[in-house]
Amino acid sequence: MVERAQTLIRTLQPGWLALHGNRMEDLAQTVAEWLHRHPLEPLEAEVVLVQSNAMAEWFKMTMAVRSGVSAALRVELPSRFLWRSYRQVLGAQVGADAPTDKAALTWRLLKLLPALTERPDYAPLA
Repeated sequence: MVERAQTLIRTLQPGWLALHGNRMEDLAQTVAEWLHRHPLEPLEAEVVLVQSNAMAEWFKMTMAVRSGVSAALRVELPSRFLWRSYRQVLGAQVGADAPTDKAALTWRLLKLLPALTERPDYAPLA
């Protein structure tokens, strides 16, 4: 796998990059090498999308251990990244918080629960 990762690193070009795999360690190594070969301008931040908050923390720690520091690296969930992109393009037309954020969904679900308790399948919620 290491040889394949090295070949991949040499052939990847700067820009939008989507990597997927079963071993996070190999993915982190590939990303770290790619970032080393294609540094950004000063004060620019690299954006990395991950599938969970736990993976985001793990990735930041892995990058910090590997290079000594994890700076200018924004590790986000895809939904937050997309919402921030919408806000950058559409500006004030889009609210500050996504309607799918956890807090917003919690209140929306709580608002729907009373109507569900009238149905037999949801009687235990009453």
